[in-house]
Amino acid sequence: MNRHDRAAESTGWLATPDNPNHLWWLHRYGSSSQSPAENYATNVEAPWSILRETQGKPRPQIRQYAARLSTNFQLAALTDHRIVKNLTVGGALRWEDKGSIGYYGVETYPARITRLNPNRPIYDKAHTYADAFVSYRTKLFGNKVSSTFRFNVRNLQEGGRLQPVGAFPNGEIHSYRIVDPRQFILSASFEL
Repeated sequence: MNRHDRAAESTGWLATPDNPNHLWWLHRYGSSSQSPAENYATNVEAPWSILRETQGKPRPQIRQYAARLSTNFQLAALTDHRIVKNLTVGGALRWEDKGSIGYYGVETYPARITRLNPNRPIYDKAHTYADAFVSYRTKLFGNKVSSTFRFNVRNLQEGGRLQPVGAFPNGEIHSYRIVDPRQFILSASFEL
C-alpha cells in the first residue's frame, strides 16, 4: 500500500463507484450527508435558476391584486343628542390576492429535486382583513382644549394564526409568519 492510499484510508477518502478519482466536490463527508456538488445544486443552483428563468415575468411573490376600502360616518347627521352627535363610527376592509410562497420541483418525489419549475408556483390563499373604530370629539377645561378619543379594533376576525410564507418543492410548507390576533387600540389627541 503506497503513501497516498494510506492517507486516503485514514481520512475516509476511499474510491467509490460514484467518485473513483477522490474528488472533494463529489465526496460525502458524512454517512448521510450531501456532497458539495449536491449541496450546490440544491441550495444555490435551484434558486438561482428560478431567478434566471423568471426574469422579465411578473413576480408571483407580489400579490397581483389588492383592494382597500375605508369609511366613516358622523352620527351628528342622525341626531341632535349632545353625546351621540359627537361620535364618529367607521371601518376598513383590506383584501389581498393569492401570493406565491415557492415553486414545485421539475422532478417529483421520491427522486431528488435539483431544479424548480418557474411555471408552477406554490400559492398561499387570498386574505381579507377588517377593522373598525369609534371616536368621540369633545372640548375639555372650559371649552379651551379640543380633544378626540378614539378606539380602534384592528383585524376583527383574527384570532392569531400562522401564515405560510415558504414551501419545499413538493408543496410542503417550511416557513410561517405570525399573524397577530385582533388588536385593541385606545388613543387620545388634544389641540390647544
